Amino acid sequence: AVNRPARAIDYARAEAYANQGDRPKAEEYYLRSYGADPSYFWVVADLAMFYASSDEPPEVRRRRSAPYLNQLKSEFKDEKALPGYLTRLARRE
Repeated sequence: AVNRPARAIDYARAEAYANQGDRPKAEEYYLRSYGADPSYFWVVADLAMFYASSDEPPEVRRRRSAPYLNQLKSEFKDEKALPGYLTRLARRE
């Protein structure tokens, strides 16, 4: 069974840390949220964006965001928010 409360709490913490600019803590909680429910569109999308928008070199950003980007394209084809999110991601990479 999916642990939705843990996912939601960890996801909220990840968002809060990301908004504060604390990337290490944000990553920790995004990954915890993902671990609790890898089928949650927003955590997959935000992990892709998180890695694509880092200060790392472009090739590192692409490599780190690729698994989540691939998951978005394969598992969330019917998600209404996907086209806009993919456009935003392309601008970040």
